[in-house]
Amino acid sequence: MHKSSRAARAAALGLALALIVAAVAATTSGAAKSRHHGSHHGSSNHHGISVSSEPFGSFNGQAVERWTLSNGKVTAKILTYGGIIQELWAPDRKGRKANVTLGFKDLAGYNSDAYIKSNPYFGAIIGRYGNRIAKGRFTLDGKEYSLDINNSPNSLHGGFEGFNRKVWKATEVPNGVALTYDSPGYNPATNTPGDGCTPSMPSTPPCTTGYPGDVKAQVTYTLDRGNNRQRSLRPLAVARKGRLQGTPCRISSRLRQTLQISPRRSARFCGTTSTSSASST
Repeated sequence: MHKSSRAARAAALGLALALIVAAVAATTSGAAKSRHHGSHHGSSNHHGISVSSEPFGSFNGQAVERWTLSNGKVTAKILTYGGIIQELWAPDRKGRKANVTLGFKDLAGYNSDAYIKSNPYFGAIIGRYGNRIAKGRFTLDGKEYSLDINNSPNSLHGGFEGFNRKVWKATEVPNGVALTYDSPGYNPATNTPGDGCTPSMPSTPPCTTGYPGDVKAQVTYTLDRGNNRQRSLRPLAVARKGRLQGTPCRISSRLRQTLQISPRRSARFCGTTSTSSASST
């Protein structure tokens, strides 16, 4: 596990990385899909920002990539598995560089029994709902939905298989990379559970629905020459067959820095026409 304790890097870290998170409208017929640059090796532009990718193993049969953004001073390494910021290298006031975030050298570290049991979500994207939903149950438009009980007696950070355990699709963008994940919602026509309900995992009581509504989540990481960082969490509406469907939606980043600087989170219900009730603990 990569560690550093140089508090002098706080100023550089505060200007490290641009992170934009958005959950955008999707339909069951499908929205425009991001291109996956599996054969992409690297590029640089007149702003002095290099963007490159490399294979980083596989998870559940899906290829995982590691994308590297660098401006010569700050370097960020991002995995398509969980949108994880695996490494973040920044200089101190004397120009000495060190990794200032917590992570593992390979996917095995993120999937070991000990890590999954404690699950600190190192550097990952949290969703569909960051924080706990009491007793893994909520009511939306008069219907009760049930979720994984993965933090007894509650559902935490999207359940056993949250956004942090999904393989995202990568597309290169100016000065960075955009990751996209299509999160399926509960399908009442076939009674198929959506994200947030993992029938193969034990829950007491068991879940049957997961979250309603389909969500397209997009995370964009960029870096500029001035090391400037900005973050915007923007959960928007979702749709099924052209109809807006509300869903509890609270997407966040869980960057674990050795300087203990925690990102703020934003919470909303996706959709604008639904009534709902849910309890967070």
